Amino acid sequence: MKVAGVGVDAAIIGTDRVVEGSARVAHAGGVATYSFDKDCVFVAIDDSETAGAEGDIAGIPLAEKCVGTNYIANAIVVFDNTSDHKIVAVFYDVDNMLDRATAPCHTDDGGSYDEHIHFAG
Repeated sequence: MKVAGVGVDAAIIGTDRVVEGSARVAHAGGVATYSFDKDCVFVAIDDSETAGAEGDIAGIPLAEKCVGTNYIANAIVVFDNTSDHKIVAVFYDVDNMLDRATAPCHTDDGGSYDEHIHFAG
């Protein structure tokens, strides 16, 4: 039995959307490609509401880009505690932006998103 680690706020910047496939993930620890565990759980959330939503691997959105190579965090990703750090759960936001109120993200065209986490991709 695998023991899940702690979930991290992340920007999913690429995925092949297949079981036991992989995803390119940017988070506070950097950017890397991780494999999905064969039993990975996918849950859609709306962090601005109190209700959950159905989710699956096909529904994972790609993170929106900010200025340059920055992406807005759009998921909480849970890795297992093994050395290969497979993804065991993905809680992705249905509006594609985690509402954490930490740092504003400005777009290349001068727009901005109110206080969302962003990571360099």
